[in-house]
Amino acid sequence: MNLPGEKRARHSFILLEALASLSVLSLIVAGITTGAIAVMETGNYVADAAAAQDRADQVFSMLKLPADFCGYGMPRSAELYQEAFAHAERRAPFDWDGVISVTDSQMKNGGVRKNGKCRIVYGIQYNNRIMDSAVISDEIFKIRVIGNKARLDLLKPVETPYRPKTVKNWVLCGSALPSACPMWLSGDMKESGSATILNLVWNKAGSLEAEITIHKNDYLFYMDAIECEVNIKDGGEEIFYIKDMREGAWQPRERGVIDARFALDPGRRMLRVLLLVRGDRRYDQIKTKDTPPGWPQEYAPDITPAARHYRLFTFAESFELKNI
Repeated sequence: MNLPGEKRARHSFILLEALASLSVLSLIVAGITTGAIAVMETGNYVADAAAAQDRADQVFSMLKLPADFCGYGMPRSAELYQEAFAHAERRAPFDWDGVISVTDSQMKNGGVRKNGKCRIVYGIQYNNRIMDSAVISDEIFKIRVIGNKARLDLLKPVETPYRPKTVKNWVLCGSALPSACPMWLSGDMKESGSATILNLVWNKAGSLEAEITIHKNDYLFYMDAIECEVNIKDGGEEIFYIKDMREGAWQPRERGVIDARFALDPGRRMLRVLLLVRGDRRYDQIKTKDTPPGWPQEYAPDITPAARHYRLFTFAESFELKNI
């Protein structure tokens, strides 16, 4: 027989066991919840980092060809560059500070970003080759080229007395000696058997040389130029833009690039590109409170409050300017 006191003691012990069990269970649940949140946060971080890396890679890939062929067939110094294009209208890219330059970017919201714009002048090869070597002492001369005739349609002749006003008027010869000199197309091209005859003009008066030599089988390059920057689209979204001088207008190329800054080494032989890029997931709270690792403190004030609702990542790439 159980006495009343023994029953009360047993009930109290059971209650204590239940409370202890609940405490342990709550700790287990809390641990599971914390672990689940940690796993989810880790997953979000990995996804954000991967999305940001992909965006940065896209931007760097857009700049690789222009950087590789920056200055091809053109004078290296800014002064000689402008002399070579003295016949052209004083407009972009002929009035730029040489084949590579970095300047401030004028934002659509009225702000200015230091070193936020890069300008690159470069050559594009379309598999047209020069048929004959020649020593050229006259300002106007003819050459024969063979190759992809359809690509020659990308060249736009200039009718005299007008001046060249677009990169489509110009061709480049990388083997020209003793110095590089861009040449513009004057008049229509003519067919001659399998070859096409081009009437070309170079600014002999602005050159250091009395004559130039071009070589057989050298590839003819076409001129192109780009400007690139991050700007803010209507609605506040940051986008990496490129203005291709063959197309003529600024085009959005990569969304989610919050900022881009450019720098040239003292010899102008290396271009460094620094990107601030966001992940895909937008968070309700501020996710990036401080300056993202690797991003210069001096540029941090330009990070918009809206961008801070994303995880932000810094990426850097250096491009060797092989033709300068």
